Amino acid sequence: MKSKNRAASDAADPIELVRELNPIDETRIEGHDSPAARRLLGDILAQPRHSPAGPQRRRQILVWALVAAVVTAFGWALLRPITDPLGLACYAAPDLEADSVAIAADNALDPTSCASLWANRTLTNHGIVAPGDVPDLRACVSPGGGLAVFPTADDRICDRLGLAEPDPASIPAADAVRSLAESLSRRINATSCFSIDTAASMVRDALDDSGLADWTIATMPTTGERPCASVAIDSETRTVTLVPIPGEGDSS
Repeated sequence: MKSKNRAASDAADPIELVRELNPIDETRIEGHDSPAARRLLGDILAQPRHSPAGPQRRRQILVWALVAAVVTAFGWALLRPITDPLGLACYAAPDLEADSVAIAADNALDPTSCASLWANRTLTNHGIVAPGDVPDLRACVSPGGGLAVFPTADDRICDRLGLAEPDPASIPAADAVRSLAESLSRRINATSCFSIDTAASMVRDALDDSGLADWTIATMPTTGERPCASVAIDSETRTVTLVPIPGEGDSS
């Protein structure tokens, strides 16, 4: 026994050392898909997880990188909510560096809102369609959180541009903000001069009509040189701010 232990301790390979000290009949080892193996995996996954730090943190990052690679390999769409509802841009080519035209808030947050720009030749690209023709249109979430619409039939254009596809669940709320902006722009604009108090009442009515009753109205004090109210919408903080601007009289 003493010579055997000495031989084992002299082994250069630690795996061989373990094998010599605790020999196992490999013919009796069950496969990875055996019931015992599945139970063991279940026990491991059921263990509570703790916030990793140091080297464990790096391993976690590696795991998420592998997950991202798998998602890309299998073509699963990554979704991102619209966080800038007022940002709707129509591009002349499937490229973020291409010319683009911003769409007013009275248009829905939908790729088809860009169709008229192609039909009236505001946007043209001879390499894609003849002038006046409307190409296939695909929407992605822009880096700023708005909707970016590209002329292409490529269903994976968002992935190729490093963008995400818009989360459909975020569209109704985003359209409500666009509706609010369009309504307020018609009532409180450069041709009107409402006091802050009057404008605040108008904004509250518009918020209620748009289904945004939980939004906040913030006001800034007026001065003699800035007696009129203008509107600033911040969808991220769900706030409409009334900002005083120069003007004459009160339209109320």
